[in-house]
Amino acid sequence: MVETPIDFTAFLIDPEHSKPMGIGDVCDWSPSDGALWVHLDRTSEESQAWMTDQAGLEPHVVRGLLASGSRPRIEVINDGLFLILRGVNLNEGADPADMISLRIWVEQNRLISLEREKLQSIAIIAEQARNGEGPVTIGSLVIKIIDGLAARVAPVIDQINDRLDELEDMVIGPEVFDDRTELLTMRQQVVKLHRYLKPQVEVLNELRKLKPAMIGAHHQQLLAEIINKNTRYVEDLESSKNRMALIQEELTNQYAERLNNRLYAVTMIATILLPMTLFTGLLGINVGGIPGVHAPYAFVVVCGVLVLMGLIGYWIVRRCKWL
Repeated sequence: MVETPIDFTAFLIDPEHSKPMGIGDVCDWSPSDGALWVHLDRTSEESQAWMTDQAGLEPHVVRGLLASGSRPRIEVINDGLFLILRGVNLNEGADPADMISLRIWVEQNRLISLEREKLQSIAIIAEQARNGEGPVTIGSLVIKIIDGLAARVAPVIDQINDRLDELEDMVIGPEVFDDRTELLTMRQQVVKLHRYLKPQVEVLNELRKLKPAMIGAHHQQLLAEIINKNTRYVEDLESSKNRMALIQEELTNQYAERLNNRLYAVTMIATILLPMTLFTGLLGINVGGIPGVHAPYAFVVVCGVLVLMGLIGYWIVRRCKWL
């Protein structure tokens, strides 16, 4: 008896009799039964054992599907396509920019996909297939997966752009804004998203150029629209990076201006106090002949002179328009 992998999902996606399949049905499957979709958790030992012993794939294909930490890419191997794509992480408590890798092996009548974490787009397609509303050909399944990944990127980028609009208004507003932590976090998110989405556009363009037999003319048109959407996402991310750089530059300029104003104020205060410091220093030297040593009102007179000197210094600074 074949052990069922953890998070094993399989469907016969033939137009006439689409249905979920168990592990036994998959092992007995042949192309004459209709198109097959198998989806696995690539982190489970059962899935890895099934891929190695039961999937009927060449060893280097299995190694590619089970490998960790790869960027988006596409490779033609014999009559099949090997794809690595990325989707935003919409799991609870996760950072959407920590994109989840999706490995796909596509043949004329079979598609095997593997993920390490839950992808919302895959879960929705599987639910649709379970209800008899899913894709009915391998080509439509490929397009639906790619479109599902792209559709969930848009809200994440829109959220970043909306927050950037708010930050720009706050930076140029009357109140002081200096929350660089949030800006740094957003920049990290944008860099992560751009790191994977840009090569993903190249992968999709290459897929369109290859024109594999399982993706028909209608699906090619849909693929072109998806590529345009992904290209726009990449352009939005590049624009977001430029906007963040401008916000950072403005924050730096404002900080430098506030610092200069404070240093200027301290300098002016020192300028006003300098004559008084000189005067009190002269009176404090320990030699004979200091005036007012025995006069009872000498201290009051000295204080009055200091106030007068301060006022004169302030008047001079204002007269010279240094303040």
